[in-house]
Amino acid sequence: MNQSGRSGAKILNLYSDTIPAFKRSLYLPENVEYDIINGDGAREFLKVENGKLLSPGSMRYDMLVLTPGRFMKLETLRAVKRLVEEGAAVCGSSIGKYETLTGGDSAKAEWEKLNAELFAGGEKKIVKIGKGKSTRTIPRLKPARRKA
Repeated sequence: MNQSGRSGAKILNLYSDTIPAFKRSLYLPENVEYDIINGDGAREFLKVENGKLLSPGSMRYDMLVLTPGRFMKLETLRAVKRLVEEGAAVCGSSIGKYETLTGGDSAKAEWEKLNAELFAGGEKKIVKIGKGKSTRTIPRLKPARRKA
């Protein structure tokens, strides 16, 4: 956090769609700041402006990082794809399996399709979708600079 009261975070971590959400590491370099959002926040509040994720508090983030091994609701996966189409950069990998009966077979099929589109079944490192991209690896990051 700099003196103006604004976070120096460039990364927004989409943590989980499950309750309770237990802590998992993102394996980021030391001193790399990030903020956390849950599925509801990603679905309801995030926008993309000039290739940056924009939160209601006017915070701007370079990348949305999905916590590895987390369940994601169909609605959240739709929102992630929308954000990418609008120009956001998302880092994550194939989410695993559909862990709910909500929506039946058609919801499961749509979830699997979105998962494959966003992460190319793990076959590609970068997937371009609309104005944005999905990547499996976090680019080299430098610690956030603190303004005095």
